Amino acid sequence: MSVIAKKWYVVYTKPKSEKKAASQLGELGVEYLLPMKNESRTSNDRRKTNNTPLFPSYVFVQPPDKKSYLDILDLNTVVNYVKIGKDAAIVPQSAIDNLHIITQQNCDISVTSDRFEVGQDLTIVHGQFKGLQCEVVKVDKKDFVLIRLDIFKRQILVDIPKAMLS
Repeated sequence: MSVIAKKWYVVYTKPKSEKKAASQLGELGVEYLLPMKNESRTSNDRRKTNNTPLFPSYVFVQPPDKKSYLDILDLNTVVNYVKIGKDAAIVPQSAIDNLHIITQQNCDISVTSDRFEVGQDLTIVHGQFKGLQCEVVKVDKKDFVLIRLDIFKRQILVDIPKAMLS
């Protein structure tokens, strides 16, 4: 393990323990980043907004020394460091800076692993349009993509769930 100080790492926490882990990290004197987002939910005709982790079960940490690095593993809320191979993954300072900037904005944030881009040609794999070729027109911030279908020389625009595309 190389010099630890001034490097950012990611720890994996127990489920729904990110805030408690952050509190424990603060008590240890470890600098941490727990990016949060506002999430709205509707139930029983009432709208409730919760402040939830942007990356569930992950907290970014910057231990000041080797002892703190090891003490983090003794916290009851921390499972382990996120690793690449056998080594703890190091997060670039630029990524941490970007997370600070993004989370300080008062905007709706969502995280997805889907990579749909405007102009991308796709095939619909589920639902009533299964098998049709389409073009991505607009990527929505939640779970829908606006697609263009070319049927009978007419352009049809449809909002479709991302899960229906391939």
